[in-house]
Amino acid sequence: MICVDFDLIYAPANSITVIQPSVTGISWARGTSHLITWTDNINENVAVYLFNPNIVIAGAVTTKWMELSVTSDPAGISGSAWTWDISDTLTASAGYQVKVVSVDHSTVEGLGINTFSITATSGAFTGINQPVDATSWAKSTTHIISWNDNVAGPVDIYYKKSNLGVGLEEIATDVVGSTYAWTIPLLITGSDYTITLKSSLDPAIETTSDLFDITQTLTGGITEIYQPLTNTSWTVGTTHLISWLDHLSEPVDVYYNNNGAGEVLIDDDVVGTTLAWLIPLSLTTGDNMCKIIVRSTIDPNVVYRESELFELTASSGTDIDVIQPSIAGISWARGTGHYISWDDNFPENVTIDLKRYNSSDVWQQTTSLVDNTPGAEGSTWVWDIDGGTTVSDYYKISIASINDPSNLVDLSDEYFSITASTCTTIEVISPDGGEYWMAGTSHWIAWDDNCSGTVDIELWKSGVYNSDIADNVVGTAYSWAIPVGQVAASDYKVKVFSSLDPAVENFSDAVFDIVPFGKSTSGIPSDEDIISSVLMYPNPTNGHFAVTSTIGISNIEVRNLYGQVLYSEIVGEKEEVSIDMTNYDAGVYIVNVKIKGKVVTKKLFAY
Repeated sequence: MICVDFDLIYAPANSITVIQPSVTGISWARGTSHLITWTDNINENVAVYLFNPNIVIAGAVTTKWMELSVTSDPAGISGSAWTWDISDTLTASAGYQVKVVSVDHSTVEGLGINTFSITATSGAFTGINQPVDATSWAKSTTHIISWNDNVAGPVDIYYKKSNLGVGLEEIATDVVGSTYAWTIPLLITGSDYTITLKSSLDPAIETTSDLFDITQTLTGGITEIYQPLTNTSWTVGTTHLISWLDHLSEPVDVYYNNNGAGEVLIDDDVVGTTLAWLIPLSLTTGDNMCKIIVRSTIDPNVVYRESELFELTASSGTDIDVIQPSIAGISWARGTGHYISWDDNFPENVTIDLKRYNSSDVWQQTTSLVDNTPGAEGSTWVWDIDGGTTVSDYYKISIASINDPSNLVDLSDEYFSITASTCTTIEVISPDGGEYWMAGTSHWIAWDDNCSGTVDIELWKSGVYNSDIADNVVGTAYSWAIPVGQVAASDYKVKVFSSLDPAVENFSDAVFDIVPFGKSTSGIPSDEDIISSVLMYPNPTNGHFAVTSTIGISNIEVRNLYGQVLYSEIVGEKEEVSIDMTNYDAGVYIVNVKIKGKVVTKKLFAY
């Protein structure tokens, strides 16, 4: 036998493909964890690197690549997925990329196709529960500010008297939870106060309450009992929340009257506006059998409020009724939070299921939102709708007792919708028909919407798609530079639609013209061109507004209805002028915009 020397060589497969993050639009928050995934056909382990050309990443080499996996997996990662715990020290920025590299052969690597963003925090405020519209609080008294959010991290709280035009005044910072007891200082009393909540980590995440009043007096009335109501049914031996609204500085005493037998004290000197009541087993049950009375401790015979009569039932449950969502026309968006509420007369908790049907009322799928260990207690539950929930118009909520789900169960009365985003309406304002826009010039496209995301804009001709104008536009206005070679015609329209939910769309009201470049040989725009070029937004405004014209503004002034000049400025051929009206009263104002020697007059509504 003859043996011949030979060498073993490595033939790299040269194939790593990053799967996640690799699509457009990904945004991850600091302090959260996410999977990085890839496919490969190599045998050795890999390492994961992070890169951003816009910033210097601490710990990165001179090429700006930083190895993420070296701390947790110094020998490299086997398999095709790795969990990245995003450090709080990373700079919040767009433009990040991930690459996966063979630990044995550095030339074998895979790079994420698209960049992604790292944000300071995540989540959003979903509502302020208190104060609500027309709430009235007295100075030097203490009240609960409460809200709902899924914001990661604490919040900062501010107040403002909106009609004074001053900035936000700090109440508290770095508040954890969703309630805060505010002792109101000796402010300038009156109406039109608001509460503003901001994320402590990312102040751009914020929400503002309805207008409420701060009163001079420290005493007032008991204005309403929220719970129990006429259709309330409570079971003896169970605990329920009595709640009311008052404007009192003093505490209250709370009583019940069962079967007309007279008032019996539940608790005295109650501070706040809620009380948990363990209903005695000895009370008489039946329809219209009980009511609650809330009395001032200072003037109980004058300042008091009685609830409507409500039902008391025996210990065994007999009924459950889904209250929300149960009316027609409800539409909830993925990624938002909403209350599911119900009324029952049994002490045990409930399960909550999401049921999806088709347009023929045929059941398609059931998803458990709350299972029976331990179930949901009380009569409300906040549902944070998952971003992966199927978009459909045919959903119902099923709620059942965890002890008797076959008999004690109810289904919401009407179908409700789950949408891709919160966007429901878009209205194109400009162009609105009849304009003459020249190829090779710029003009403003403007619209109103209630979309939290971006919009896309298209050009249509004769009712048929013609070309894209812009994608992922932020705001409600876009300056369109019409291509020099755009085909001249008189039957154009503009379409604006949600980037997340293209079904939410709107076209300009009527057709407009695009004329060839250079058609106006004099180079002087017509009166119609000047008028159509002027855009003023927002209108109505609560303070700041802007005036734009692609032709160029030379002078601008604001007058009241008496003709008095409140603001005047020579701006010198600017395309956009911003004006602050926050120190002026609500009302109607006249805005005169001078362009190329012509004056365009518009009405401004301030509130």
